[in-house]
Amino acid sequence: MQEITRAFLKSGAQVDLFAARPEGEPPADFATVKVHPLPDVGKGEVAAREKRCLHSNEELRTALEREGPFALLYERYSLWSFAGIEYARDRGTPSILEVNAPLIEEQAEHRVLVDRAAAERVA
Repeated sequence: MQEITRAFLKSGAQVDLFAARPEGEPPADFATVKVHPLPDVGKGEVAAREKRCLHSNEELRTALEREGPFALLYERYSLWSFAGIEYARDRGTPSILEVNAPLIEEQAEHRVLVDRAAAERVA
């Protein structure tokens, strides 16, 4: 996320970052980035955590509606997240979705995936 954020900043964009786990102090060149912390779903029993992750879309959507509008929405795809792209679609905001890996397959093969059908609906 840091390199794409730097590219946006270099282009003169105002960057708002919505994150459940913004870790540590941001780099010095991120001084103008407005960080919006979101609740962390934490760890625990897998099925319950999956449900908390899905529920966190409501919190992200509320935060986006409160802080918007935005000129562009950039989202890195995560297994349970869809609120950002839905917000952009509903508002007619240009958007970019970065997809790095087949997350459903990786989760099922290397970790635990309880509700595959829900993950496929999000994708």
